[in-house]
Amino acid sequence: MISRDYPTFFDNVQMLLPTSWSESSEVIETVNESEAGTDIVDITRYDKLKISASYRCTDSWAKILKEFSKKDIIVVKRYDYLSDAYEERNMRIRSFKANMMHYSDRIEASNGIWEISFTLEEY
Repeated sequence: MISRDYPTFFDNVQMLLPTSWSESSEVIETVNESEAGTDIVDITRYDKLKISASYRCTDSWAKILKEFSKKDIIVVKRYDYLSDAYEERNMRIRSFKANMMHYSDRIEASNGIWEISFTLEEY
């Protein structure tokens, strides 16, 4: 749940509200087949988190997000609806994209409005 009541934090920096935030959870498993044809499943991990996020922001926030994308690991603190509390996950940013919005370079208060998107992947 992303809201003003439960902001997200990257390395203890309170983030602005995203324009989109989509979470998926993956099970890491190895599946083999027995001689009888049944599956033999070895589950390594449950709930490996992947988040697709996008932001519409000024150039100052775009710079902050770009710097986070260059880090090997960031601690993402977010509200978890299952536990009804904040939780922290070690994640990395991949597939970082930045697009300046058309005509936003004419805004004198900043160097444009940027649409930033990326994927957060848990270690």
